Amino acid sequence: MNDEKDLTAIEEDSDTAVESPDMEEKNGQPEEHTSPQNDESENEASEMEENISEKAAEQNEREAILALKNELAELRQRLEAEKALYGRLYAESSEFSELFPGVALSAIPESVWECAKKGAPLSAAYALYEKRLAIAKEKAEDVNSKNKELSSGSLSSTKNEEYFTPDEVRAMSAAQVKANYSKIINSMSVWH
Repeated sequence: MNDEKDLTAIEEDSDTAVESPDMEEKNGQPEEHTSPQNDESENEASEMEENISEKAAEQNEREAILALKNELAELRQRLEAEKALYGRLYAESSEFSELFPGVALSAIPESVWECAKKGAPLSAAYALYEKRLAIAKEKAEDVNSKNKELSSGSLSSTKNEEYFTPDEVRAMSAAQVKANYSKIINSMSVWH
């Protein structure tokens, strides 16, 4: 009979919900009971995640510091190069003042400064600039001269030639005609 009671108790227990020994219901929600072994595993996992996060942050910091060091080295190199350039230009400016005493440094065109910054001596760059200007001026004068030769002349005479009318020539004495003979001949070309 004891066996029957045990079976009945087991059947009643099987009709009710079966819960695991690690689960307990609280406020209608099952709550998991953790064993000390699970707590240790979770703590280790949490510590590992923190270590990984810290190492990643340290790696990012190292990379950022390395990038900043590289940028600083590059800026120092550029600064040294600019110091050398401006030191050279300063030294060349005194030579320039000796060779071109009538030209102020502020009057030097930007194209000359750019040429000097690329490595050409300042005096040489300015001399080249002047030579180019002289060549351009000479070419312009040649073109103007050729155009003048091909031109039919100006509409108004710029020469200070004196023309006489036929009445003025008739009123002249023989001495006046002799003195103005070439002008009279020129005047006759415009008489109609």
